[in-house]
Amino acid sequence: MHEPFLTYLTIFRSRLGSVNLVLDRCTLANQREQTLISRLKDDLDSSRSLDVEDGSNDGTFRYLVQKGLIGERPRVEGRYRGYGLKKSCDRWVALDRHGKEIGSLPVHETDIWMSDPAVPSTVGVPTPEVATEILGLARQLRLLTKPTNALSSAGYLVQSLRQLSVIEGLTERNPFIIGIERVALLRQLLETDGPVTRELLRCIVELGQTVSRDQVADQYPVIVRRALEEIGSRIPRAILAEAIKHRKLIERTAAKASTSRRAPGVLEHRVSPRLEWLVDLGYLSKDGIRKNTFEYRVMPEAVQLLSDLDARFGEKEMESSVASGQWRSNPSWNHFRERIGPMPFPESLLKAYKLLRRRVGPSSLRDVTLLTALLSEHDVSFGEVHKDIIDYAAKAPGVSLSGGRYSRDPQNIHIAETELGLTQ
Repeated sequence: MHEPFLTYLTIFRSRLGSVNLVLDRCTLANQREQTLISRLKDDLDSSRSLDVEDGSNDGTFRYLVQKGLIGERPRVEGRYRGYGLKKSCDRWVALDRHGKEIGSLPVHETDIWMSDPAVPSTVGVPTPEVATEILGLARQLRLLTKPTNALSSAGYLVQSLRQLSVIEGLTERNPFIIGIERVALLRQLLETDGPVTRELLRCIVELGQTVSRDQVADQYPVIVRRALEEIGSRIPRAILAEAIKHRKLIERTAAKASTSRRAPGVLEHRVSPRLEWLVDLGYLSKDGIRKNTFEYRVMPEAVQLLSDLDARFGEKEMESSVASGQWRSNPSWNHFRERIGPMPFPESLLKAYKLLRRRVGPSSLRDVTLLTALLSEHDVSFGEVHKDIIDYAAKAPGVSLSGGRYSRDPQNIHIAETELGLTQ
């Protein structure tokens, strides 16, 4: 049985795009943890040389300087030890460890990605040292199966939507620019952290048009208490007992907190990632604010998401219903909708299945339903699409449904190649 919300988080789990890096290294096959971590570290440590005379690199160089990752003089430690970078007479000058001017600077791929203007925040840049943290985030969102590190059904959905985003030219290949996969990531956030996400949204909406991490951290004990009050009667006692332990830890931490300046602690580490996830998904913004700060603008979309959660909280498949509803109503997602649809049923179902089809075995009915809802030409709910698929399967000879390991209710769907039009 899963915990009702995420009790452990750190600032290093702040970027949702980090899970794209993990999923890029995963398949439906099993993989040793140490192998996966080693591959992640290699990806996070990769770099390429950027020409200092090439004007297209200006944004990346400014990012490195503004983040303090590199100084005018070569440093003896840090990610860019042995190199210096400065602006002189309207041109960039790069130096090697001897202070000699060089024509190109090796820059980590992650910093090139994070310097893209389309990336909404630069808090929590992943580095090789925190590879286990971003792997932990992918596991927390149930995108990988334990302990095999194979893609879960949800992970396969995110990966497939990510690939569709790249094919449609919506995100290029920058993992930190969240494309169509945002719908599946929102569903996973609600599935793993829904009660706290809902109350955190309520908190930031009540605080006003702009909020800071510290303001929300001060309210985090209230957020957790409210979340537990809402779900206490709906979860098993053993799970509730663990959640209550977390609430008490947060309350003790808050009681000991000093009013003097201090390094980020338990409260800040629990709050920062959640706020940054909302930035990645477009519910909070840093427009007009430095991207590496913990200040946020509350968008109207956050109010609508809270309203949707309040209206559907406790319903079966609440997470999928809210995510599919947001796909239709969230104005900041308009350009994504325009690029991948719409189409009538059952064409929407057949395309969804093709995108999620596995080489062997059926696909998740839940995931196919969500993707079908995204592709549909009409404003239909997740529940309506689910019913349409059940009815269609009863009539179409090439479509079959099957139960899962623990339920006889339809959990999986298989569509024959003849039905998909893939054979003569």
